[in-house]
Amino acid sequence: MADEEKVVPMAERRPFREIGRTGNSEYQALVMEDYNPDMRGGLAIEMYDKMRRNDAKVRASLRIVKAPLLSGQWYIDQHQHEGSVEEGNRVADFAWWALNNMKRGFTKTLSEILSFLDFGFYPFEVVYEFGEWEGERVVKWKKWGTRHPKTLQEWLWDKGEVAGLKQSIESGSVDIPLDKLLLFTFDEEASNPEGMSLLRSAYKNWFFKEKLEKVDGIQKERHGIGVPDILLPPNYTDDDVKFAQELGKNLRTNEKSFILRRPGMEVSFVQISGSPVDVLASVGYHDLMIAANVLAQFLNLGSSDTGSRAISESQQEMFSRAVRYISDLVRDVINRELKHLLRMNDMDDSFVELKVRRIGEAADWRALSVALRNLVEPGMLTAEPNLEHFIREIMDLPHGESMATERGWEDRLPKGKRAEEDEPREGSKTGGPKD
Repeated sequence: MADEEKVVPMAERRPFREIGRTGNSEYQALVMEDYNPDMRGGLAIEMYDKMRRNDAKVRASLRIVKAPLLSGQWYIDQHQHEGSVEEGNRVADFAWWALNNMKRGFTKTLSEILSFLDFGFYPFEVVYEFGEWEGERVVKWKKWGTRHPKTLQEWLWDKGEVAGLKQSIESGSVDIPLDKLLLFTFDEEASNPEGMSLLRSAYKNWFFKEKLEKVDGIQKERHGIGVPDILLPPNYTDDDVKFAQELGKNLRTNEKSFILRRPGMEVSFVQISGSPVDVLASVGYHDLMIAANVLAQFLNLGSSDTGSRAISESQQEMFSRAVRYISDLVRDVINRELKHLLRMNDMDDSFVELKVRRIGEAADWRALSVALRNLVEPGMLTAEPNLEHFIREIMDLPHGESMATERGWEDRLPKGKRAEEDEPREGSKTGGPKD
């Protein structure tokens, strides 16, 4: 009986008590350590920066991931609550105003946010200020201050969870708590705040590509003229040997190449037998792998004899899904901060949410119009002002003085085609033009 009394309280505490740890702390950081010492901490940050700056394929792979997100249509989605449409509109208007009235606009801020793909993480410090919106004094974002990964000195931990960061600044260092940070992390694992860079799995291919391109340059510069064969004069001296060595070492294929030799010294060139290694073929392979790293293999279609349109479409569809996942990572962090700002202004945070659409996928307006007609005609969808407003928004159509859904069939027709009499269409309650 005594043992049962001990077991029951433990069972009651089981859902609430945390026993283990993630493995991250200031004393133990096993999951944060890359197996390659050159790809840890600040060294990794420097390497990712080098990769994206000096390799066109790496740069292109990052741009093709970011471009759909930057060109997408970001908007505040309002959740409709019965009897609270007006309040919902008010909160949505404030949320969009706050996003676009920081020191830097939302588009420029978003561009820097996406640098978390380059480095694996990218922190911002949230700075607030008072402002005026529609005649009211409100708390707004002054800016999301960039805290570049290169300035990270160390992470602050609390029971295995990140609690903030220590940043190096001109006068020393400062501690920034987590509740002041917007921390964007890619491929986070075991609460690892540094995540994993999108470029990490392409590092090996980039490394070999760097070496191969140098080999190709050397091959064209040196082997374009063959291997120098220098015959020393009779009774040559040590100075002649040193001179010949320097001469052979400095021979290059360029527009200013020439040979100045000593009396009795003969210079010829031995052509390499066999075919030289096609280094650029290997470079092309590594380029393909760098593109595949971001699911953008379709970038290489057309550069070889293989590939088809069907393959390209299937690859682009998978790529679009991956980009939508990245947009969800960004939205999740921003929406949590947005809800916090709304609560600071005593606004209902359940009304609105930041969303994005048209992130790269081509809109098929004909298919959309047919789908809408097939839904509206049997009454499965109501042609009402909100639907018309949505259609005009996504198709970038201008808004008229009045909604077409608020007018009768006669008024919707162009002036030259309006019927003289307004007779109801058979089977229609709204009326329509005569047959």
